[in-house]
Amino acid sequence: MGKNNKNARVEFRLSYDEKILLKHQARSKNMSVGEYLRMLIIRPPEVTSYDFQKFQADYIYHIRKIGVNLNQIAKKYNEGNFKKPRQEVLDGIKELTYLAMQVNAIAGKWYGV
Repeated sequence: MGKNNKNARVEFRLSYDEKILLKHQARSKNMSVGEYLRMLIIRPPEVTSYDFQKFQADYIYHIRKIGVNLNQIAKKYNEGNFKKPRQEVLDGIKELTYLAMQVNAIAGKWYGV
């Protein structure tokens, strides 16, 4: 990838803070912003096994907490004390489902699945 091959241009917008952060990160690697972005495209930052294990432990913890809440709801339902859930609870469940799917997609990329 020599300098002569750089004939395509990509433009996108950043907030002022994002631009400052990008410049700072490039400068910390002694690179121009262009060099830094090309490096990220070619070789994205690696996730350490510690990072992944921490993420996995946090994810499992939160999934278990959700399971406990669902068990409490099921118990109330089976005891006959069930009340129709409010719309915000139903919306929260939809959002959690969506977030879990996103997390699984990211984890799959980390694991190469």
